[in-house]
Amino acid sequence: MEMEGIPRIALLVLIVVVVAAAILYLNAGSKPSKPKAGNATQNRSASGGSSNLSPPSTQLPLPSPPPKANQTSHNLSTYCVPSNDFVWVGNGNFSTGTYFAWQTTGSGFGSAPLNLSWANYNGVYYQHPWNGYFGNFAATTYSQGRQMTPGTLSSSFVVVEPYLNFQITSPPSSQLYVEILLNNNPIVVNHYDTLQVPNANTLGSFSFASINMTGLLCKSVTVSVVSDVLEVTSSNQNQFIAVGNFFQGRIPYQTPGVIVNGNTLR
Repeated sequence: MEMEGIPRIALLVLIVVVVAAAILYLNAGSKPSKPKAGNATQNRSASGGSSNLSPPSTQLPLPSPPPKANQTSHNLSTYCVPSNDFVWVGNGNFSTGTYFAWQTTGSGFGSAPLNLSWANYNGVYYQHPWNGYFGNFAATTYSQGRQMTPGTLSSSFVVVEPYLNFQITSPPSSQLYVEILLNNNPIVVNHYDTLQVPNANTLGSFSFASINMTGLLCKSVTVSVVSDVLEVTSSNQNQFIAVGNFFQGRIPYQTPGVIVNGNTLR
């Protein structure tokens, strides 16, 4: 009897061992394998889910000026929307290469903004290359010696910050100015002279300008750039204006000396 029981015990042990081995094998096979280094990054890149993998922008950021001493804090509750440090006027830097979100009258500003990199490469500038501009496209009436015609460039927006800031190059002229219109009536008319700006005394060198919009918060207004210059002669061949980088902000970016007269009613 004892001899007959030994093979049975051995068979049971063998069965238990085989079953245990099978369970261990199946459990090991069900565990996911660790991805190789780089797989997750490649998957995010393919799906567009990782912004860090996007190519860096070639658009230079606008500089952040230091706050003025003893600057008054603005009550954010008076703003139409939660306040930001930086709010573009639509297509304010003309980065589309078009006048999208802007309207033109006359032919003074042409059919599209000027590509400044192309212009500098091909010598399309007045005496000195364009410089000091943050970006690549600017709106201008410059025509490289050809006859100039009057024109306006305008864009409407809701005032959500105390200051409208932009870049400009312009000689002093009663025929070149930037105005703010409320209900189609000009309430601010500013003339500029970038030739008076220290270290930027050449046309084509951009300076910052600002317009105080505090009294217009939450209202819809229009900014309009105007050129009434009719033609180019030996005495007024530099009578052109160029602008860009229109944005609203909490503080003014104005370069000292750029404005001839400001906030004047016509």
